Amino acid sequence: MRTSHAIRRAAVPGCYPAAWLFAALFLAQAVLFFWTATQRRTEYFSSTGWTRVVGVGLIGYALLYPFLTIAFGHRYPAAPTFGVPCPTDIMTVGALLTSRGRVPAELAVVPVIWGMIGGSAAVLLAVPTDYVLLGAGVVLATLLIGQRFHPRP
Repeated sequence: MRTSHAIRRAAVPGCYPAAWLFAALFLAQAVLFFWTATQRRTEYFSSTGWTRVVGVGLIGYALLYPFLTIAFGHRYPAAPTFGVPCPTDIMTVGALLTSRGRVPAELAVVPVIWGMIGGSAAVLLAVPTDYVLLGAGVVLATLLIGQRFHPRP
């Protein structure tokens, strides 16, 4: 119930003004992913090395997210499920880490922003399931900075 209440509060104008900004960012992200998919610019699950291992691990974590939230004490239906922003962002970061070559910066901006915002909220609000979100955002941001100076093969 808490999750649905939070979603209702975010959807009602004036309750959480930044919700509209986040909604616009996530919509822009979806459009960018669709555009890149049609251009065939990014190949997922084709990287090698640590980025693939971490990426697949994050994807697995995101898929287990509903069960982990229950293990950490949330009860259904109050437990956040896969469709909420945090596990979706974790999965997105994981998919980007598995891409071959350079991670397109235009696809990484929103996941990094949400990783920092959502991850810091997880720490402040003591939501252990979302601690990974902050780490995923940091890893992706570090990779983006690093690839500017040392492109991935």
